[in-house]
Amino acid sequence: MISTELQDILVNYLEFQEVDKNQFFDLFLFNIIPKGTRTFRNDVYLECNGEEVIVKTSNIKTTLDVNTKGDSLVKLCNAKTSLSINLFVYLLNVLTNYDNYLKPNNKQDLLEIEDEFVLDEAIHRKLVVYRLLSELAEDRSIQSHIQENPSDIVKYLQNVLQKTLDSGLHKIEDCDSERFQTIFTLVMILQALIMNSDRHDHFRCLLDILNSIFRESTNLEFRNLLKSIIDVLEGSGGKTKDSKSKSKSEFQKALDDVCDTLLPVRGHGLMTLTKLIEERDPEAMERKNYILNIFQQNLKDSDSFIYLSSINGLAAMGNIFPDVVLNILTEECLDFTRKDTEDSLEVRMKIGEVLVKVTKTLGEIAPKYKSLLLNTFLVGAKDENEMIRTSSLSNLGEICRVLGYKLGSIVVEVLVCVHAIITTDKAVMARRAAVTVIRQLLAGLEVEMVTFLKEHILEVYRTLKSIYESDKDDVMRLQAQLALEELNANVKEFLLAGSRLQTNKTFVLPEANDDIRMF
Repeated sequence: MISTELQDILVNYLEFQEVDKNQFFDLFLFNIIPKGTRTFRNDVYLECNGEEVIVKTSNIKTTLDVNTKGDSLVKLCNAKTSLSINLFVYLLNVLTNYDNYLKPNNKQDLLEIEDEFVLDEAIHRKLVVYRLLSELAEDRSIQSHIQENPSDIVKYLQNVLQKTLDSGLHKIEDCDSERFQTIFTLVMILQALIMNSDRHDHFRCLLDILNSIFRESTNLEFRNLLKSIIDVLEGSGGKTKDSKSKSKSEFQKALDDVCDTLLPVRGHGLMTLTKLIEERDPEAMERKNYILNIFQQNLKDSDSFIYLSSINGLAAMGNIFPDVVLNILTEECLDFTRKDTEDSLEVRMKIGEVLVKVTKTLGEIAPKYKSLLLNTFLVGAKDENEMIRTSSLSNLGEICRVLGYKLGSIVVEVLVCVHAIITTDKAVMARRAAVTVIRQLLAGLEVEMVTFLKEHILEVYRTLKSIYESDKDDVMRLQAQLALEELNANVKEFLLAGSRLQTNKTFVLPEANDDIRMF
């Protein structure tokens, strides 16, 4: 977080006309260094003693993720409405300059084995940009500014929509593609701006382009979103007497509940949307992108009931948007910001359980995300809180059991972590969970255990044998016994599979009066 003194200095700096704010945002948020620009120092800190400010260097370099930097940047710009407007326009430009900001890179994760697809920093950038844009679009000062001076933002949106129309981006059949999701998000922002505006005349210049995109688009959800905007701009607003007289569907009622000021009503709305997604309600599936955005927005709520309802909603959409959902859930699990709440431990453990639940629903595509999932739970296994360590190990074991031999060579990393916990951790619950991970790993690998653990089987056997013979904890000894039985069964199956030779019997037709001879 930025201190008040530093915030004032940065605000004054940004208010100078000569300062290129976009370059500052590039550097602050994404570490993009323009030519002739100095980088931010991450090895200094300030000490304030009265009116004296002392700059000191540190041997430890501070590294912040894009999510934390994004929150700090919004807080910084909130000091001046003009800066918030600059940031809002900048983030819109980020979305439309996909190749410069959001294109995935080819850097590999430490746990990435083989040539599997691993979601990288570009995905996190995109999620943060979407979230910040949604926050700023709801900001009253920005809405007031746009109502008073709409020409710049309208001209920008007009250019983007025209480029979309010219490029045929709205005709893409793969509605889950990054570029389609970008234009979908921009149109949602346009809808938010129009719905929160008392004057629509400045936006009516977009009607021709919106109608053209509406006619040519094939995605039903996108068309419905466009139609709602067109209706408002044309004056109908979808509020005819006929539409008022019709009873609302369960989906429409849920949307109304989500916007309610009463917390229990909002929570009920989120749970209803989750149920509709799970039941594959046609109306809900048509607006699945919109619902995904609702769940994402409610993750910011400080109330654990709303927060967990949103987490469960995202889990229900796991097999619809696996890339987005798994990234959000793993980021929430790793970058947990609710540590000061009374139920923070319970909430964080719930996120881990939801991750396992989503993984089980993914089926054959689950191995695609193995590095992302294992990284998350391996980090949790080293947490300072023993309950989090235990929960993370339990989830790690479930992932190992579900993925089995599809884990690949990453099993070595898992064994190293588990062995360290068994031998050094003082918490008995964490040690029990670590032994359970070994048992579940062996159960998942089955006969392939010999292939994947050929250099580690003896070490695993000795560890389990030592626990079974000498550990004082009965539960540890029981888990070790079960793991040894699993190991023995796998080895026997491997040996028997190699020795099962089919006996080929050859019959030779006899000649006259000869007996049948069998070889």
